[in-house]
Amino acid sequence: MKKRSIAYALAALLLTSCMLTSCAHKSSAAAASSLAESRLYQPSILRLEKSKLIATRDGLYIPQRDEIWHSDGRYRTLEQENLDLAAALTAERARQK
Repeated sequence: MKKRSIAYALAALLLTSCMLTSCAHKSSAAAASSLAESRLYQPSILRLEKSKLIATRDGLYIPQRDEIWHSDGRYRTLEQENLDLAAALTAERARQK
């Protein structure tokens, strides 16, 4: 009876370790795929020419004039620079009064 209990315990342990290993394998594959996608080249600035057809997932886009699109990081940097300049200008005006 004791040998049978040990055999069941070993079988349960083996089954559990196989399930955990397969879950970890699938999780690491998904993480690797996500990491590979995040390493794609993404320019910080896109310059679109007037009347040049652009294919998007939602359909075709035709800029009405030359356009510049900034990435999120680039936009936040420009926004922070503007806020810093506005604060410096306000401080300088207050100092001159």
